[in-house]
Amino acid sequence: NTIFDNHKLTIEEWIEYCLNLFSYGSTNLVSKANKNSITTARYWLLKVFSLLKEYQNDIQLSGKIYLDETYYKKRNPDVVKKQNDKEYRGLSKNQECIFTAIDEDGHIVAIVNGTGKPSQQRCWNALGNHIKPGSYLVHDKERAHKILIRSLNLDDEVHDSKECIRLSNDENPLQPVNDLHKMIKAFLLCKWLSIRNLIFLLTATYITENMNFLTNSDKIKKF
Repeated sequence: NTIFDNHKLTIEEWIEYCLNLFSYGSTNLVSKANKNSITTARYWLLKVFSLLKEYQNDIQLSGKIYLDETYYKKRNPDVVKKQNDKEYRGLSKNQECIFTAIDEDGHIVAIVNGTGKPSQQRCWNALGNHIKPGSYLVHDKERAHKILIRSLNLDDEVHDSKECIRLSNDENPLQPVNDLHKMIKAFLLCKWLSIRNLIFLLTATYITENMNFLTNSDKIKKF
């Protein structure tokens, strides 16, 4: 009862496909690398995503945790426009909000919840079950984070994101979560998907970050 069971594809072909998928290759590039059609590559992508749907459910971050949000602009036909046919500007209903957090051990959570500027309720719904009570939170001045600090009894360290932008990567206290955002954006730029599949993509990002052993060919051969 797995995607590998009773299938024409060999396990070696699946591993090669997943390596390409988790290496920021576009769907077109993955298709060429695996010598199949773009339709087949997209179908395989959705099959992988179907396995990842609930992957993050039991992840809980602890210790020192870096938290911030990033945004993903909706694509047509999901874009909402004003009556004058112009798009909304800024953190509008066309900007999907992605709550992201990473702890000092490199475990990450990235969850889509709503559009535009985050609220405390949406922040809690996204991350409340993924942060261990009593942890240490490093974050910006976003007010939506207050519910996490209060409800989970977190110690926190607050930084001004506008000032952090001026700092080098080595000096930026929010750099761990900034690096996570860059990785998410790298996937968003090269993967074929709709906003409905974004949650699966974020889980793929988690796996990419935490499964570096896949790049070791000796281990693949042993597998």
